[in-house]
Amino acid sequence: KEIEKAKKEAEKEKELFRIFFQKSWDAIQFLSNGKFIDCNEATLKLFGFTKKEDFINISPADISPEKQPDGKLSTQKANEMI
Repeated sequence: KEIEKAKKEAEKEKELFRIFFQKSWDAIQFLSNGKFIDCNEATLKLFGFTKKEDFINISPADISPEKQPDGKLSTQKANEMI
C-alpha cells in the first residue's frame, strides 16, 4: 500500500511539474549534449518560433548573434557555458 501511495504521489508531482513547465510565462529550455531537447511555449514566443519542432535540436549558438559582448564567437561562448 505504501508503494502504491508513493507512486500516485509521484505521478501527481510529475503532472504538476509538466503543467508548470508548459504554462510558465518564463522561457524554459532543456539541453542535452549542447542541443535543445525541450522547451515551453514562452521560449517559442521569446525566440520567434511557431513550432517546437523547429526549436528542438538547435544549439544556443544558433539563436545568438555571431559574437558575444565580450568579443568571443557565440559558438565558442556556448561551448564554454554549456
